[in-house]
Amino acid sequence: IKLYLDIVDAQGNVISDIPKDMFFLSEKVNGQDNFIKASIETASQLNEKEALNINLVADTSGSMYGGKLTAAQDIMSDFINSVQFSAGDSVRLTAFESEIYAKTDFLSSAQQLNSVIYSLEAGGGTRLYDTLMRAVQDTNVRDGAKCVIAFTDGMDGESVNSPEQVVNAAKFYGIPIYIVRIGSDLWPEEEQALRLIAEGSGGIFYTSDSFNQHVADIYSQIYRDIKQYYVVEYTT
Repeated sequence: IKLYLDIVDAQGNVISDIPKDMFFLSEKVNGQDNFIKASIETASQLNEKEALNINLVADTSGSMYGGKLTAAQDIMSDFINSVQFSAGDSVRLTAFESEIYAKTDFLSSAQQLNSVIYSLEAGGGTRLYDTLMRAVQDTNVRDGAKCVIAFTDGMDGESVNSPEQVVNAAKFYGIPIYIVRIGSDLWPEEEQALRLIAEGSGGIFYTSDSFNQHVADIYSQIYRDIKQYYVVEYTT
């Protein structure tokens, strides 16, 4: 079993270089009151030891038609070009409108991903929250560090899941969701829902302008934040 742990001090600073013998873990057996101490095999920070898996979620609903989709495509492409594929990182592209589409598997090719990004077309309704839920579940099966980054104008109209349910799932699986808002024509409650999902899951909410101006720095920050997690391995 691998546990991914975000360990910080009272001020929120990451605690580095915690040795293996500082970790203790016990399991409770079903139907019994006693806990059994588990033998921890390894405990270390992710850093360069495991790859970063990113699920890029692209809003292709009708409200993204025209300039919004073009802006999203350019920002996603810039982000793709900053990913450290040579270090083993991989990116999957998920698109949605009234339906959810796995446009690619997890790939380590900027050329392939950019080709798919610029083939996206806008039309249909919006299932943003359902798509974020699916992206979290799809990304969870990957080994290593993981996150979801969504590019959307935030106008959900057809989802079964709520923002709170998305946050609960993301926290359960330990997968932060970063959201980039495209455009500025949201109702206050719609932007509040986006901020709730991003901040509640451990991610960050960005406007497209702030993301686009600092895309390389933002990737570095996401990469650094997630790769500071500890991975603790033990046999159940």
